[in-house]
Amino acid sequence: MAIENIKQYNKHLYSGVILKEYGILFFVRSISGKVVWKFNISRWKMINRLLLFLPALVSYGLCAVSGGFYANVSEETMITPASAALAGSDLSMNNGVSVEGTPGNLPFDSLNRLSLSYAGYFQNTFTTSMLTWNYKPSKTIGVSLLTGYVYVPDIMDTRSSLVDESGELKELRFSVYSASKMFLRTGIGRRFDIRPDISVGAGAAVNAKRFRLPETGYGISMDAGVKAYFSKPRISAALQAENITSSYIYWNESFQERSFPHLRAGIGWEGAFPYLYGVLRLCYSSPDLLANEGIQSYTVKSTENDRPVEIPDSTNYEIYEKPSLLLTRGRFGAEYAVLRTVIFRIGFSDRKFKFGGGLRLWNERAGVDFAYIMHVLAGTYQLSVQYSW
Repeated sequence: MAIENIKQYNKHLYSGVILKEYGILFFVRSISGKVVWKFNISRWKMINRLLLFLPALVSYGLCAVSGGFYANVSEETMITPASAALAGSDLSMNNGVSVEGTPGNLPFDSLNRLSLSYAGYFQNTFTTSMLTWNYKPSKTIGVSLLTGYVYVPDIMDTRSSLVDESGELKELRFSVYSASKMFLRTGIGRRFDIRPDISVGAGAAVNAKRFRLPETGYGISMDAGVKAYFSKPRISAALQAENITSSYIYWNESFQERSFPHLRAGIGWEGAFPYLYGVLRLCYSSPDLLANEGIQSYTVKSTENDRPVEIPDSTNYEIYEKPSLLLTRGRFGAEYAVLRTVIFRIGFSDRKFKFGGGLRLWNERAGVDFAYIMHVLAGTYQLSVQYSW
């Protein structure tokens, strides 16, 4: 079977669309027979692209109407210690596996990696574990898989307690249960070499979630991103679109949660210092450019005993209304690697510092990363081990 639609533009060029059993061929050809431009979509390529965008179509149909700021806030725990120590500022420089990295980074990582991470939050009030894998099937394509688990033990449920008409507690009744979240993320990205010193990457990632409280909920979302890398100044820039059609969580027929999409930009620079035997990386990631993150600023007030207290500002500002948010809500990070073996990291965001480091062994085949995040409640530590090949 072959269907042809040929159109002649002038005496030099004509174009056509040929539909055959194996796919579609778009072309521009000169009268002499030389192909000027063509684009071939095979049947399998078309199927792959449809499968890639199917989650976006599903979540769009479910979630295009309303949303909330904090429905998927727990996904911020699905972050590697290396990114956590940099306060998530390495949007344009990490390998793109976790939620804090754009899938457009995937084809830029030259190594295949397998990593196992663990984190204890607020003196192990809850913990997370994460297994990540990224692989280069070809020089210009990268794929990734992330599986994560969040465990919150010993939650006391007092909703069955008895109270009187005034609301005073009459009898305390409680039960104790544990909560958990399973998270699965798979991504793919492709690199396009525009010039010898300029490369562009684009990718998408699908997120699937299962929540277990006394009830069980299921969720789906999709992220997409692009990255540009300029090899001569060694500058990278990235744009990450999270929940591109908003994220959907289904609990039951009467209750579903939706979260707004986010748009973030990042930039990074890497420079070598041979006399200091090291490589310095500086990176920055913007707040949500769509202003869908909820609380953006705080006001300091004094209490009766003159102790300062921070009160959240409930006003939701757009970035163009308050450009200072790019600094006050931005994420900043710096990393210095000595002989590509010992790594020191520091980050700053939300008025808190993050620290960390890493160790690479056997020509970077094996590695360990550590991060410590300061918080008013209690510090959080994260640890990971990885193998590269």
